[in-house]
Amino acid sequence: RIFGYTIHYRSLSVLRLSFHLPGNKYVTFRANEPLTKIVNREKEKMTQLEAFFFLNANDPNARQYLYDEIPQHYVWNESDHIWNLRKRGNQIGRLAYTHHSAGELWYLRLLLMKIRGPTSFECLRTVNGTVFSTFHEACQELGLLDSDKEWHEVLQQCSACGFPQQIRELFVHIMVNCKVSDLNLLWKTFWKEMVDDLM
Repeated sequence: RIFGYTIHYRSLSVLRLSFHLPGNKYVTFRANEPLTKIVNREKEKMTQLEAFFFLNANDPNARQYLYDEIPQHYVWNESDHIWNLRKRGNQIGRLAYTHHSAGELWYLRLLLMKIRGPTSFECLRTVNGTVFSTFHEACQELGLLDSDKEWHEVLQQCSACGFPQQIRELFVHIMVNCKVSDLNLLWKTFWKEMVDDLM
C-alpha cells in the first residue's frame, strides 16, 4: 500500500542552500584531529554563501540574481567549493528554514531573499551608502520590518518549504511574540497551508 503512491516523485532537483553569520561557518571534523589541522584545512574552503559572494565579485552577470536563484543558472561544485556556470539541466534553490527567534541569522536570511548580487556580509548590511552594524538594522532601514508585510513574507517562505506543523508553530510564535496589526488577514491568507495535513 505504501509503495502504491508516488510519494518520492520530483520534477525538479532542489538544492538546499546553507548560510551562516560572519565567522560562524559549519565545519566537520573527526574527534581525534588536531585543531591546527582543522583550521588549516577549512581556512581556504569557501561555504556556499562565501562562494556566492565571490561569484558576485567576479561575475557581473551573477549580480542580477538572488541567492536562491543562483542554482537555476550556476552549479555548485562540491569538490572545489565554487559556483560554475550551468550548461545543462535545471535546479531550484531553497534557503534552509530558520526560525524567527534565531535573531541575526533570521535577518540575514531575510536580506539574502531581498538583495541581489551582494559581494560580502558588509554589502548586505549597507543601505543607501550607510553600513549598519547589524542585519536587523539593515532590515529596518530597508522597510522590511515596518508593517505586516514581514509576517506575510515569512509565512509565505515557510509555506514554500515547511511542513504544516512548522507553519502553525511559526504562526503561533508571530501571534504571541510579535506585533501584528491585522492578525485576521494573516490567518485568512495562510490558514489553508496551516491545515494541509489535517483531515
